[in-house]
Amino acid sequence: MRSALFDLCSSDGTAGFKCGRLYLTANQGRAIAQGKVGQEYWPDTRSIEIVEPDLAHAYMWFNLAVTNGHEYVSGWRDNLAKEMSLDQIAETERMAAEWEPDLAECEAGPGAYSGS
Repeated sequence: MRSALFDLCSSDGTAGFKCGRLYLTANQGRAIAQGKVGQEYWPDTRSIEIVEPDLAHAYMWFNLAVTNGHEYVSGWRDNLAKEMSLDQIAETERMAAEWEPDLAECEAGPGAYSGS
């Protein structure tokens, strides 16, 4: 699943480079990067304003991060769930269950996001 975050962040410039690497790393299934992508979609935790807030995508990325072992973001996911309807949560859980890493998209480079 290609995210709007990738499309908006893959341009030239420092923020674009960092964000593009972040998305590529998340797309490889790395939990910390997935949590950081979720942060960028949720207004309560975002660090740079590159994408429009999107609760569904924030929840999906947080859920993927928790599933892949990044328990720290489970609190954010649970707090975000309080802002969503049960139908929205069910839909985002379906999105997360259907998500698969797109490794072909990541062939442009290792996408190793260092968190800095």
